[in-house]
Amino acid sequence: MDRRGELLAALHRAGREHSNAAVTFHAAVGARTGLGLTEEKTLDLLERKGFVRRVRDRDDGRRVIVEIEREHVASFGGLFAGFVAGLEALCAGYSDEQLEVILDFMVMG
Repeated sequence: MDRRGELLAALHRAGREHSNAAVTFHAAVGARTGLGLTEEKTLDLLERKGFVRRVRDRDDGRRVIVEIEREHVASFGGLFAGFVAGLEALCAGYSDEQLEVILDFMVMG
């Protein structure tokens, strides 16, 4: 296999590993918070877990507005702190040009 083939194969493997890591991470967040994978990604739809609340519209009492409980959602920040720190440390090892290439790949440029 030539160098380009090796690089492309490695990128495919890395993409699968990245995807697996993301799913595993969100599963762990879900396990710690009592949320399923879908619930964790759609917090704006939840009420029973305390992420949103129903509020009567002040102008139209027949209408109910669903608001995000920002304090409750903000409490999840600590779960992501290690991940963010690790990502920042990883990115520190790349030049701006390398980060541009990685970004281009990630957004399917």
